[in-house]
Amino acid sequence: MTDIITTAPIAIRRIKPSSLAPLSRRVVAAVSATFAAVGQAFAMAYAAPYRPRPPTAVEIDLQGRDPNW
Repeated sequence: MTDIITTAPIAIRRIKPSSLAPLSRRVVAAVSATFAAVGQAFAMAYAAPYRPRPPTAVEIDLQGRDPNW
């Protein structure tokens, strides 16, 4: 262990607080987008089948035509 140089300068990089702000915003945006997508998937899977649906055909005068055709 005598061949290791102990006098070499050690570069210590410190994280600046100003550089954390854009990173934390990106992390928050990614997490919120993920939760929004999961919430939308649950709504489509569990809530959407029980919501009342609008009528598919508008009640208009079809001039004697069969509306089920």
